[in-house]
Amino acid sequence: MEALTTVVIRNLPRSMVLPDLLGVMQSLNFDEGDFNFLNMQEDKRGGINRGYAFINAISHPVAKRLLETMNGHVWDAGITPAVAEWSKLQGLEANLAVVSDGSASKRRRGRGKKAQTDRRCDNNYNEPATSVTSPFLFL
Repeated sequence: MEALTTVVIRNLPRSMVLPDLLGVMQSLNFDEGDFNFLNMQEDKRGGINRGYAFINAISHPVAKRLLETMNGHVWDAGITPAVAEWSKLQGLEANLAVVSDGSASKRRRGRGKKAQTDRRCDNNYNEPATSVTSPFLFL
């Protein structure tokens, strides 16, 4: 069995964009090097997220710590606490396949908008990282 590395975090504040989520994770003693994939699907109306994010950690111990740290995390007063759980889709390659296909939302609902994408590669691919410009996807 492959080690679990992908966590889905639900109940994100809808106005949150990727730099905001990264900031929260950094405040909880995680850094960008702990993850190789973060994806927040954009709402079909555009400009806001759908309330969840998929995060793939570089190892199972990091993913487990993320799950335990984020589950129940309180964003702000009046906002439902986060729920973190193991994603059904696991691993960097599987997540990249869904994003590069661009049809994650179409497969689930038969319609929908492709996630905004920005390529950011980790050292496993021997490509230089580029800045994160999309508010919804970090690779």
